[in-house]
Amino acid sequence: MVTTFSVRRYFLIVFVLLASCSKESGFIFPERQVKTSIFKPDSVYSYSHYVSTGNSQKLYTGRNGEYSTMSLLHFIIPDTLSIDSFSIVMKGDSVSDTFFVMKAIEPWGENSVTYDSLASLSGDTVFKQFLSGDSLVIKFSSSPDSDEMSNGFIIGSSNFYKFESRESDNKPSIYLYNGSSFEIKNPDKDAYIVNIDSSLAGFGVNDTIEDTLLIGSGVGIDGVLELNVDSLPPIPLDSILYSRFDIGVFAPQACTLEVLLKRGTQYYAIGYKSLSGNAEEYISILPIIPYLSDTLPSYSIILRNKYYGNSIGRFTIPTDSLGFYIMYIKSGGK
Repeated sequence: MVTTFSVRRYFLIVFVLLASCSKESGFIFPERQVKTSIFKPDSVYSYSHYVSTGNSQKLYTGRNGEYSTMSLLHFIIPDTLSIDSFSIVMKGDSVSDTFFVMKAIEPWGENSVTYDSLASLSGDTVFKQFLSGDSLVIKFSSSPDSDEMSNGFIIGSSNFYKFESRESDNKPSIYLYNGSSFEIKNPDKDAYIVNIDSSLAGFGVNDTIEDTLLIGSGVGIDGVLELNVDSLPPIPLDSILYSRFDIGVFAPQACTLEVLLKRGTQYYAIGYKSLSGNAEEYISILPIIPYLSDTLPSYSIILRNKYYGNSIGRFTIPTDSLGFYIMYIKSGGK
């Protein structure tokens, strides 16, 4: 985890020593050499995109506000196994709704499937029925056909529900019956797909939202802070020793924000920090220093939900809370 505590504690000690020592004391850094700078991003925007959900601990079905979701399950079922009926069981929310199941007619990858895949992926609806209970239990009175055995199932509902995925302790399962005997298997892959209704949200997937910093999950929404080199201290970057380089943010809820740097066409992971929410907090981005240079006019600093495949929703970080905070010493004592 990225933390600013040790950096600030170090700087506080240095600052106290500087304040208590005169130049005559022979202290290595005269007080006048310690500089601070606080400045705003040059611009702010957000952009939305599909994200991988194959490693999520949750699966979702149904509609939640402007978000529409479905879950996909794939099981390895030997074609030599004699099956006269089967049931799919998913643990999670209690259910009371009409559920439907479509068979997938093409292979899919749990880390690449998106809502855009649905048109080519979905086949016939093989189940539609009102279900209620502590768990979702979908019963079929026949054996899986070749598509279902090869490509799996797509599960949806009218209302919004959350279930455990194969990454959790309560994995989905399929019960394969042959008379009075049965076998239980867990999925070898699963994922959920989610889309956002642009008429309700004001934007869709792969859209840019100007002058607003949104953080979204399910449908990933990344906030971008543009930093111009001209905003940094007006001295050669390789002549500066930084003791602090933070982003100040006000997150309205608890989250873990990941920071990336876009430099030209390259992306670099800078770090992440868990924020308690509803407070002004600071994320250290000191590891960004080696990537800065005087040769590029600007950089894009990206904030995103580190675990944006695990949940669905978004929040806004007020732009007036955003700022860069730096403390530095000119190397060489000049």
